[in-house]
Amino acid sequence: MKKKFNSLKEFYSYQSNNTIMKSKILVGYGSCGIAAGADKVYDTFESEIIKRSLKDIELIKVGCLGLCFSEPNVEIIINGLPDILYGKVDEKFAVRIIDEHIINKNIINHNLYDKPYIDLFNNKES
Repeated sequence: MKKKFNSLKEFYSYQSNNTIMKSKILVGYGSCGIAAGADKVYDTFESEIIKRSLKDIELIKVGCLGLCFSEPNVEIIINGLPDILYGKVDEKFAVRIIDEHIINKNIINHNLYDKPYIDLFNNKES
């Protein structure tokens, strides 16, 4: 189960105090993802990682991520940032993810299909 946080300050404090792990790029590789072009997206990430000598990134093919309407889907996991799910990722957007999200640590608002703030905080029921 994922740890829940009461504030962003608590989240960032927790992240900075824990060991740094490899960043991960998870490409949805279910049949609907492949039909929508996930293989080309995966190949783009792979070639960009090699071309840029990005050693601390793990590129992983995963099954269906559950959002068939937004395929190809890509989840980005970077230490210090919330997990992000991008949808409708093509080769051009994959390069943008490498540039802006992976290298510069900026979440891209375009094609964002998950609301990461929901996972960061405890649900407070009244």
